[in-house]
Amino acid sequence: MIKNHNGQEPTKILEFLSEIFKPFLGDENLYIEIRPLPQEGKVKRKVSQIRHKGIPVNGLRYLFPLTNEGLSDAVDFALKANENGYHAYFGVLPRTANGEVYTSEIFTLYQDLDFHDEEVSATEIKNRLKRLYENYEIVPNIAISTGRGIHYYFLLEKPIDHKTFKAVQTVICKTLKADEKVQKTSKES
Repeated sequence: MIKNHNGQEPTKILEFLSEIFKPFLGDENLYIEIRPLPQEGKVKRKVSQIRHKGIPVNGLRYLFPLTNEGLSDAVDFALKANENGYHAYFGVLPRTANGEVYTSEIFTLYQDLDFHDEEVSATEIKNRLKRLYENYEIVPNIAISTGRGIHYYFLLEKPIDHKTFKAVQTVICKTLKADEKVQKTSKES
């Protein structure tokens, strides 16, 4: 979720997204997807009443060009949506103009560790990451605390195809004991 944690500046969020989408920045045929999901009983204004430059696709999905200006507009929209009773999420993989996941070149792997009700110690998380490195020489580049877990992002120097993406995501997921729902792209849903 794109959230202004602990007064974090929007520029930090923009830097994070720029890093995730670096290989595609400037490609005006690809987009970042922002999906604002309503929080029950907290919605102040409809998404359609929040000013933004996004392209609506299939319900509560909005696309912003993968340009510096587009990413800035996406962050602005996500933060405004959050202020109006939504949780704004972003799609880690780029989207095409019709909202489909772009899987021809994948430069980012990601995992979602949600702890919800279970207690997982910092030592246990370190042990999982250590096993991931020892067995596969894979280390996340970015870790984001979500309040109820951790999101890990693995930035690749060279692109991988969709088949390789699925295989590596599965290995990482099992090793880290991550959320299995995150493994699928909308291409598979």
